[in-house]
Amino acid sequence: MVQDQLKCVCTATLDTKGDHACAKMGTWVKRHNVLRNLGFETAREGFIDTRLEVTKQLLPECRSCKMTLLSANESHKCPKPDDKNCKPLPLVYTADQVLSNGVPGLTIRRTLGDYTVKNEFLSTYRNKAAETLGAAAAIGEKEKNDDFKHRVKKIDHDFLAISCDSMGYLRPQGVTFFNYLIGQRAVHQGMSFNESASHFWHQWSFTIHRENARNILIRYKIISNLATRKTSL
Repeated sequence: MVQDQLKCVCTATLDTKGDHACAKMGTWVKRHNVLRNLGFETAREGFIDTRLEVTKQLLPECRSCKMTLLSANESHKCPKPDDKNCKPLPLVYTADQVLSNGVPGLTIRRTLGDYTVKNEFLSTYRNKAAETLGAAAAIGEKEKNDDFKHRVKKIDHDFLAISCDSMGYLRPQGVTFFNYLIGQRAVHQGMSFNESASHFWHQWSFTIHRENARNILIRYKIISNLATRKTSL
C-alpha cells in the first residue's frame, strides 16, 4: 500500500494502524501530560504535598562508569572507556511530579516521579509485548531507572518511574503509587476506597484510550494528506 511508504514530518514511516506517535506533532507529549495531570489532581484532592514539573540540579557524572565528577568538564581515566559515551550527562533534570513525603510502601524520602508511556505496537517493543504482558512498560521503567535512579539518589532523593503502555497496563510500583493517592483522596473527600479507586481507574482508562484515538486520527489525517499530495504529483 502506498501509505506504508509515506513519511511523517519527523521522517518516521507512517502506518495505517496509528502506531506512530510523532514527537514533532506532540502527540506522545499530550498523552504523557494528561496522565501526569490525572495523578497530580488526584494527589491534590487527597491533600498530598505534591508539585508538578520541578527542576533539579544533578551531579556531573561519566556516562560509561557512572563515576561522580567534580565538574561537568572534568576529564578522568575511565575504567570503561567509550569515546561515544564518556561525555558527562546533562546536569538538569525536570521531574514530572514530586511528592515531598515519599510514597508509603515504596519510600519515605522526597520522591521525584517520572511518567512514561510506551506504545507496545511500535517495532521496538512489538515482539516482546506479544510474548509478555506489560513488556513495553517494563522496558520503559528500566530505561528511566537506568538514566535517573542512581543519579537522583546522589542528591538525597528517591526516584519513581511511573511506567505504562499505550493500552493502559501499569507497572506494579505505579499501581502502589496510585493506590496511595486513591486512598488519601478517599480519606479526605469522604469516600470509600472502592469508590475512589473505581473513579480513578475509570478516568485512567478513559483518558489513555481517548488520547490513543486522537493520535490515530492525527496519523490518518497525515496519511490522507500525503497520499493525496503524492497522487497529484
